[in-house]
Amino acid sequence: MNNMVIIIDDTECSNWKNAVNTGNKDASKAECNSWKEFWIKYSGREWPDSCSHEGCNKKAEDGAHLIKSNSSNKFGNKQFVVPMCKEHNPRTSVKINPCFNLKIGTAIVRANVELQMSSNDN
Repeated sequence: MNNMVIIIDDTECSNWKNAVNTGNKDASKAECNSWKEFWIKYSGREWPDSCSHEGCNKKAEDGAHLIKSNSSNKFGNKQFVVPMCKEHNPRTSVKINPCFNLKIGTAIVRANVELQMSSNDN
């Protein structure tokens, strides 16, 4: 695990949004076949059974790209990969992109491939 992983607590769980137009992002630069594999590799955790969206118990199938709305310096405008179900990880650009809460204890992984690769070289 590295400093690119944050475990969500009760002060950080609200005001998350899906990052739009991320379907073309490629995890292979981090030697991963998918964003799910990327999350597993860099979080150091097992893939969860259920979606990270608060109140959702559907199967987590995708590594979704999220941003923190109205974020502090800790999150900035950075994208993070989070386990989500297909419903909460829309495949198209969303015109209405409401904020939602993540489950407390969710591990979020910074979606910066170059940063992840350089942290593995140390």
